[in-house]
Amino acid sequence: MKSVHSLIREELCRLVAEIWPEADTDIFDMDCAGGEVSAPLGFRPGPDEIWWQERLSQIIKQTPPVLFGHKLLRGISSSGGHLLFHLSDEAYSAILDHIIKNYTAPDMPEDTSDTVSYAAARMLMLSRKGGRGCPGPYKKGIWLCLCVEGFDGKKREAVRKRAAETLMRATDGLSAVERDALREASGFCGGCAARLLTLNPL
Repeated sequence: MKSVHSLIREELCRLVAEIWPEADTDIFDMDCAGGEVSAPLGFRPGPDEIWWQERLSQIIKQTPPVLFGHKLLRGISSSGGHLLFHLSDEAYSAILDHIIKNYTAPDMPEDTSDTVSYAAARMLMLSRKGGRGCPGPYKKGIWLCLCVEGFDGKKREAVRKRAAETLMRATDGLSAVERDALREASGFCGGCAARLLTLNPL
């Protein structure tokens, strides 16, 4: 079974190939600031990043990229020569559904003394709540969890720790009432995160 990362890369490559047939999946950076995915298209000879942004934005209105049958992108922006691809709420919900359905839930960790194990335990407890979508405060953490599967070696373990830390900070700045409401709506986030945080190292 292909990783979600691989499927997204392939779909974005098909999108870019509408304009640049030589595009390949290696141009997409899945761990970047400002968006879920970036590509340095503004550095190619010829059109600048704004041209790429406008042209690709036109294409996704006509033939939107899809993931698991749902619209993949909510939009495209640009910064410093890079195109930034932003996932839609529908894509996040579809990703959660896919992970919950196809990945085995881990057992509760016996030792939670390290950051990742502690976060996995917290996410397993969160998975007992309701809610199938991905509320905004958890999106960055969920995306980093997906990066755990998308990378290997030291990068994979570094991203795993970042994902755990980001998930633990998801409710920072919220009132007690807001935190409780968020948790009640984030059960699938917890289930997805727990599965990805505990993937075996490569």
